[in-house]
Amino acid sequence: MRVPERQSAHSAPPRSSAKPPERLVWIDAARLLAMGMVALQHLIKICDLEPSQVVLGLEPGPIGLAMFFSISGLLAAQDRHGDPVSWLTKRLTRIYLPYWIAVVGLLLLNYFVQYKPEPLSLVLAELAGVVVWTQQGDILGMYLWFVSLLLFCYLLTAVVKFERRVLPIMIAVSILWLWWDASFASFTLSFLTGLTLGLSADQPSPKIAVSIALGAAVLAFTVHPGFACVTIASLTMLTTAIPFSLQSHTTAIIARLSGMTYHFYLVHVPIYLAVEHFFPHRLAIVFLLGTAGAALGAVALYLLEIYLRKGFFSLTARQRQGSPTYATARSSAGSATTSRR
Repeated sequence: MRVPERQSAHSAPPRSSAKPPERLVWIDAARLLAMGMVALQHLIKICDLEPSQVVLGLEPGPIGLAMFFSISGLLAAQDRHGDPVSWLTKRLTRIYLPYWIAVVGLLLLNYFVQYKPEPLSLVLAELAGVVVWTQQGDILGMYLWFVSLLLFCYLLTAVVKFERRVLPIMIAVSILWLWWDASFASFTLSFLTGLTLGLSADQPSPKIAVSIALGAAVLAFTVHPGFACVTIASLTMLTTAIPFSLQSHTTAIIARLSGMTYHFYLVHVPIYLAVEHFFPHRLAIVFLLGTAGAALGAVALYLLEIYLRKGFFSLTARQRQGSPTYATARSSAGSATTSRR
């Protein structure tokens, strides 16, 4: 009988089983669909039309937002790398950098066209992403309220990562919040739905998701319409159970486009407004030109974000290399190498 060899200290550790990308491709596709529905809602409103209710009394925009927040909650639950503070810091940097670029552009544009006054308090609140809580009536770019709520939901997630037992309390408070601010509360519940299902298992259970969706639909008709967003959020989780996959290059394209939905959101409304200014009430033209312009704007914002991140990290690396601590460490490492020789 052959005795298995002992693994040496320098041998490669066993490779951990990573989640196959096929299980996320439909989440990426759902996020693209969600962004499309939100953009459609804004496009219809900008052209002075009234959007139709699609399901459970919800228009396309709220459906898309409920989908997006539930996906964000699911991905936040599945990201278990690092401690809660490190996780939150990472998420905030990903949210704030493109947001700051977009907000600075809006502030500069508003400065030249003088659409609204820009007191310092408003500028600071806009940059902090809390203007919807502090100066909602004066907000520049009403569609940016979404970022404020997303930041709030990520803060809730960090608390849950510290202590999971507070999650039911958050859900209960959000339900009570429906009677005070139905819009924010319903989307917070959408996020918490994805977060709860993501924490319950590596892959959300389709049976549990369907049960929550049906129960929330009943509550939407009998208790409060805001529960309809929970139904949409739960049904969105079913995309993780789609049994078939796509080709690798198609998956990569969908993932890349999905990764730029946030950038598209940050730029699409001003571009739609600009196109509608030149082609008033021309829905088809505004859709074609506005969507193309917003797509180019999203790519530009994405590339600018990457450029700034690389510049920041390279500057930080140079500062570390020039620090006395780094020089001492390099000198010690060199001395140790020489002594071994």
